[in-house]
Amino acid sequence: MKIEICYDHIRPYTFVMIEGKPVSQSDIYGFLYPVRGYVLQTWLNPSGSWRGLKNEMMDLTREEPSRLVFYGREIDYLDLERALNGLLNCQCQFVYADYTDVSVKYLAEAEKCFENIVNTPVVMDRDDSDTTRTMAELFPEQKARITGLVRQQEREWLSTINTQSDFFRCAKDDGCCLINGDRILSYDNYGMIDTLMTGLRRSPDMIVVAFASDEKKADFINFNTQYKNHTVTFVRSDEAAWKETLRVKYGVPWEYRKRLERLRRCYNVLTSCFLTEEDENTGDEVSSMSSHIRNAIRKKYKKRWAAHQKNQMDRLYSLLYGIDYIKKGVELNA
Repeated sequence: MKIEICYDHIRPYTFVMIEGKPVSQSDIYGFLYPVRGYVLQTWLNPSGSWRGLKNEMMDLTREEPSRLVFYGREIDYLDLERALNGLLNCQCQFVYADYTDVSVKYLAEAEKCFENIVNTPVVMDRDDSDTTRTMAELFPEQKARITGLVRQQEREWLSTINTQSDFFRCAKDDGCCLINGDRILSYDNYGMIDTLMTGLRRSPDMIVVAFASDEKKADFINFNTQYKNHTVTFVRSDEAAWKETLRVKYGVPWEYRKRLERLRRCYNVLTSCFLTEEDENTGDEVSSMSSHIRNAIRKKYKKRWAAHQKNQMDRLYSLLYGIDYIKKGVELNA
């Protein structure tokens, strides 16, 4: 059995083919279907109700001879290979296919496409090219919501945990985190680190624990050995080399991912502008013929704007949610 796993670490997205055929996205029981949109390292090992890649592979292959081909970054492949260590009759193969360039290119094009939809005036009357309207004029409420999303400040890719409140906040977020071990960690409460990994929010190696002394660092490294699959990183507070390694592996993709997520939220707001059957009266009674005419013209303009922007919206959707570039990457390396 040949299994191909294609992993885009930017979005993230895992595309799977078995014997050359894509696993159906509509098949909720398909191989790796539940975790296809999560960071790879979060689902390699068992976590909560998720049984981990090795167990999923055993169910799929029944330990019959199989070959797993991984398309992606080598740093991700090495983690996958380590997770499958000991799996019988399985041969793993790595094919370099870093999707960073194309994924970032899609993101940049999506941002440009979004700007065109939001800011470009649309001619409303073919007989009068001076009659134009922008989204802000026709859909002020949606434009205000989008402006708020665009101006929203994103937090840093590495969250610092100095207090219990910091800890509980990070337990609800994703991304890497740095724990001040001297301040909030002890042998008694060490198990709370598990809460940072619930819901496949983060993998153990996305968690760094810092201590001021080598002695305390060594003690917790030894204590950590009793926790299976805990590859938490322990450092001294004045060490810094680990940060760049973590930034390349998780930080840079996380920053792109947040841009993508924000753009998807903006897209969802935009879609409400295309519901042309909505009531245009904004809850007020039409008190005169002139106001009725104004509403009719406004409704016509909204429909015209939506019709003009439809192709752009279709393109924006394919840039934000399409996975064709992953399939093409497989074909190029076939």
